[in-house]
Amino acid sequence: MDFPKDRIEFTQSHKGDTSEKGWLVLNINGVDLEGVHKIYVDLADLDSLRQKKDRKAEMADQVRALFAKETP
Repeated sequence: MDFPKDRIEFTQSHKGDTSEKGWLVLNINGVDLEGVHKIYVDLADLDSLRQKKDRKAEMADQVRALFAKETP
């Protein structure tokens, strides 16, 4: 089974732990897995998810830095 990429997430925290490499989250809610013996996830999709997460973190840092500047 090719796992739908819209049901794949990447997170760097889980149960209060953080990881530099992070966790791959496969949302199987509502997915019919009867008869499934293997699940395939394209690693390019995983890299894309990591990059999006990194870009969001960078943008959040930029916004924080912008609002942290004091105006004269």
